[in-house]
Amino acid sequence: SAAEQFVPSVWILQGDITIDEVNYVMSADGSTTANLHVNSYSVVSGSGSTAGNLSSGAVVADSSAITIGDDRASNGTLTIQTDRIDSAKAIVVFVENIGSTDDITCQVNIKYHLR
Repeated sequence: SAAEQFVPSVWILQGDITIDEVNYVMSADGSTTANLHVNSYSVVSGSGSTAGNLSSGAVVADSSAITIGDDRASNGTLTIQTDRIDSAKAIVVFVENIGSTDDITCQVNIKYHLR
């Protein structure tokens, strides 16, 4: 199981929100390209054996291929696909390394407002 790695990577919403903007900054230990995906999911609540399971995924925001490397800190704004996300949904960000196997560091900031 890798649940201990999942917990710090998920944001479970406490209220209904509207996404205004998603920004990123990324780098890698070599030259590569990557895609960013911000997704929302329904999440099983509680403490049973299925607690934390994700379903009904939807793309919130994404990117086309971003060039990154150890000589730069690439940054920009993602394209928002779904801006309204309901309470109790889980938000997860994925980095897809499409150019190599280099290690990637990424920070994503989500600007939102309650609705």
